[in-house]
Formats: sequence, C-alpha cells, structure tokens
Amino acid sequence: MGALASARRIFAVLDQPVAARPGRPGRAGRIRPPAGPVAIVCRDLEAGYMAWRPVLSGLTCEFPAGRTSAIVGRSGAGKSTLAAAILGFIPATRGEILIGGALPLSALDPEAWWRQVAYVPQAPRVFAGTIAENLRLARPNANEGALAEAVRRNGLLGVVAALPEGFATRIGEGGIGLSGGEAQRLALARAFLKDAPLLILDEATAHLDLETEAEIAEAIAALAAGRTTVLIAHRLATVRRAEQILVMEGGRILERGAHAELLAAGGAYAALLQRAGAATCAS
Repeated sequence: MGALASARRIFAVLDQPVAARPGRPGRAGRIRPPAGPVAIVCRDLEAGYMAWRPVLSGLTCEFPAGRTSAIVGRSGAGKSTLAAAILGFIPATRGEILIGGALPLSALDPEAWWRQVAYVPQAPRVFAGTIAENLRLARPNANEGALAEAVRRNGLLGVVAALPEGFATRIGEGGIGLSGGEAQRLALARAFLKDAPLLILDEATAHLDLETEAEIAEAIAALAAGRTTVLIAHRLATVRRAEQILVMEGGRILERGAHAELLAAGGAYAALLQRAGAATCAS
C-alpha cells in the first residue's frame, strides 16, 4: 500500500503541466530587463514546486534597488523558494513579481534576466574541468588576471597557487579534489567575476568555518555595495549589516526591519537569535 501511495504521488507530479519559463509566450514578445540594479517587488505571491502545494502564500515584500536585503527564518520557511521564484526557476501561481517596480518577471526574456544575476546556492555548482573553466562559466572571456582577482577577493588565491597547475588544475564533478569550503569559495568567486547588478546568495557561506566566513563577509559586503542584493543566511551573525532583514515563516513575511529595531522588538527575529545562540549579535 505504501508503494502504491508513493507511485500515485509521483504520477501526480509527472502529470502537472509544464509551467512556462519567464517570457516564454514567444521570442518576439520577450522584454529585456532594465540595465543596472533594479527594485524587485513581490505582491501577494503564491509559488511552489508543485502547483497544488504552494510554499509561498500571499507573500508581499520589496527588495530596494542597490540595497542589501537579508532573508532569515527556520528551515522550511520558504527562503530558498522565494529566491527560486525571483530567479524565474518556478512560476507564480498567484500574485506577481515586478522588476523595476513595473515589469512583470513573467514577461522578461529569461536568458537576459539571468545574465543580470549572480546566483550562489548553498550546494556549490562545481563541474568536472579546470579551475579556470569553472570560473569562466560566469564570464567566458575573462583573462587570468580577472580570474586571479576574483579568487583573491574571497581568499582562494593561495589555494589555487598551491595546486599543481594553478588555474589549469583539473577537478572532478562536484568539486572532487577540493574541500567543501574551497568548492564553495570557487562558486562565490564566480559571483565576483560576473559583476552582475543583482546578487542572490542562498546560504553561500554555509560550508565555511566561522573565521573564513568572517573574512569573506567583508568581501561580500564590498561586492554588494550598489547592487540589489538578496542574502539568505542560516548563521544570523552574517546578516546584521543588511539594510533590511525579512523574517519568513510559513511562506510569508513575518517581520521586516533593520537588525537593531528587530532585536529591540523582541519578536521572531530576536527568538531566532536566541535559539541560534548568537548572543554576540546583540552587542
């Protein structure tokens, strides 16, 4: 009976209609996104990986142009789903995402939109090939000087210099030949190299030790300056400098504000800090 129930759920998923990617109604009708950092507005957004089971429910928020916003919340709150919706990886089943405050994300040319975004997920996307080839996924024509600057900014230059063939060193699928932290920093280096106006970091420092994370946080802060930045973090100490912190729960925004005011309010954000044992963030 258990296997039959599982099979029914699998076929229910397979039977779901394939959702159109942003701008898919026809090439002639696609709209290019505006250049430069833009505001992202979510209005009454409902979205999920299966149409009959939305993760986001009635979510409304704004990510101001050129500012850093952080999203925090317990596991399963919908943080990564919100990032996926902004990227256009999953469609909205209700509500809308507006780019620049006016253009529906669904009307944009997806390839053009993705070129505007530097995205670093929690699980680093590292492929079989050389270090240089992995980096140039972000900027195919980057010279070795640009590659060196990208890895220098996140503390990976010494690691690359120590490899047998430097940037020409081959690594395996998933980053075989690198530690988990090194693979994550390689993925982060792509964001530095791409130099896009929109930056989305989804637990991008999760595999780093606290000392390395603190060092890289300075580089990320410098990269985020002047960009529309969405920072999703489990370690709450990394978000305190964000100009806006959004606290998610059950697919909705529960609280929003700066670190100091949310802490003083003594609500969900303060409770998260207490549970995480991040007492030093209150200083």
